[in-house]
Formats: sequence, structure tokens, C-alpha cells
Amino acid sequence: MKDSLIEELFSVSRDNRVPLIVNLEVTNMCNLDCMHCYHTGHDKLRGEMSLNEIRALLASAKELGAMFLVLTGGEPFMRDDACEILVTAKDMGYLIVLFTNGTLVEENKARILYELSPFSVHVTLFSRNKKVNDMIAGMEGYHERVLSGIDIMRKCGIDTIIKTPVMKENIDFIGDIREWAEKEGLKIRVDPFISPCYSGNACDIIGHRIPPADMGKVVFDKETTAPGNIRYRTELECSAGKNMCGISPGGEVYPCIAWRKSAGDLKKEDFKDIWDNIKPDYSGFGKCAACEDLKYCGMCPGVASIEGTEVFCGITEIMKKGLPAAAPGCCKNR
Repeated sequence: MKDSLIEELFSVSRDNRVPLIVNLEVTNMCNLDCMHCYHTGHDKLRGEMSLNEIRALLASAKELGAMFLVLTGGEPFMRDDACEILVTAKDMGYLIVLFTNGTLVEENKARILYELSPFSVHVTLFSRNKKVNDMIAGMEGYHERVLSGIDIMRKCGIDTIIKTPVMKENIDFIGDIREWAEKEGLKIRVDPFISPCYSGNACDIIGHRIPPADMGKVVFDKETTAPGNIRYRTELECSAGKNMCGISPGGEVYPCIAWRKSAGDLKKEDFKDIWDNIKPDYSGFGKCAACEDLKYCGMCPGVASIEGTEVFCGITEIMKKGLPAAAPGCCKNR
């Protein structure tokens, strides 16, 4: 029932251009140095928004119908006022989704999180293998610290979701981490497609990406292919700038985090004015709109604007072979 209501809410907000989901990067600072991270200093050229500027953003977005705040970074808890941002969002009525690497979560932060009843908390874990985990994170001791953070949050009653980006360095360990998550009663979200958000470091990131032929090993688990969980694409346009947006630490507003085409600057304009002027441009993706396999395609305009649309063609072939045929009338918007 909960999932169907959220799906309906997502569809209605998209049709009416309500900014239901605000993805806010509160900082680019991080205590890790992950090998696949797209943040390499691009947004560090300008300062983070202050707590008051974030309050103004959240108030303005709320007036337009925003409900979900996805708080990410960098690592959000690198900010001294991270808990104040969370409390402010909760007081305004936001449903909070928190992305964290878990290493800075101590008991006091976990207790605050529990009191805020977040919609979900996602913790990044690359592997159950200590050497692999520390190597990808670029931090010796990451393995012990992230597991400690997960344990602290679970003991405080926080529903924790394991978020696992898949790359060449950890693909052989995905089965182990899935088995561990199932044994521990933890939800896990496995993402087989790491992506750049800037052209400057795209080659470095793409070098860690698994080839399309290996994606089926990661994607087609019993949850993904369960009846009712399959989502076929019905149109080229996505939800970027329709019912969601991305915001950088410095206040740049984008259609989404992955599609970093600036629509305005919150240090100079109000969010309401910027939102009204977001007009994602799909004119360069005409051949994708006419593709007979569009229903199976996960083409992201943001990534395609950096790498080209062809990067998704091989993946689409894998999805087409692994998913049931999309019957007429069965497709749902993504």
C-alpha cells in the first residue's frame, strides 16, 4: 500500500511539475577518497550554503509542494551543523532520505536520527572483504568504522539500507555482501552503473565501470525480477526538472544531481523562480526517442551529455534479454 501511494504521488507530481524531491548536496567535504567519486573539486571553488540559506531553500521548495529531502554530499556529517539541517527539515515536514558513508555516525548522532524518524538512511558499503572495502574507499580502517556505524544505527532502531556501487574492483564480492545483508535482515541496493557528473574526470571513473556483459550478474536478482517490481520506460523524458532537482553545496540548481546543467543560483535567486525556469533539453536525444528498445533503456540524459547515448545501448541489450517482454499497456513511467 505504501509503495503504491508513493508511486501515485510520484506520477501526479511529475505531471504537474511539483518539486516533490529535493536532492541536496550539503558539502563536498568527505573523509574518504573513493576511487570512483565524481567530486574532484569542481564545486569546491565556491563556499557551501549557510544554514540560513538552506532554511530559505527548504521553505521555498516546501511552498511549491516538496516532500522529500535527499541529503547527500560529500559526507553530510562533515558539516558541524548537519544535525541542525536535519532537524530543520523535519520541523518543516520533510521526509528525510540520508546518504552517508556511516563512518562518522556515533551514538549521539544516531539518537538524533532516530528521533527524526527518517524515511530511509543509506550507508555505502562496497564489500564484506576488508581489503577491498578499504581500497575502494581510499581509507585504511574504513571497513571497521562503517560496520560500527551500521551497528550503532541498528541498535538505535534506525532502518538502514546498504548501498553498494558495483565496479571492477568489487564485482566478485557482490554475492557475499548480498548474503550477509539477507542474513542480517538489511535491505540492500546494488547499483551496477557508476557514472561521472563532470566531463573532466569521466575517463577516470569509466575505467572502474563493469562491462555491460557483467551487469546481468548484478541486476537480475529475485527482487529486481519479481512481479510488480519491474519498471519499463514509456518515454524518453525522465523526472529531472519535472518533480525533482539537484542542488550543489554552493547553491547551483540542476535538473538532477547527474544532469548538472545549471538553472540558477540560490545565492542570487529564490528557489521558486529558478524552478519555474528549469527546462530540460532533450533535443539531442531524438534517436533514443524513436528506438524500439526504449522500454528497456535506462538512458540518463546527464550521463549521456558527457559520454553520449551509445554507452547505454549495450546495457539495454542485457536488460532486454534478462527481463520479460513488455506487454502493451503494462509499462509504467520511471
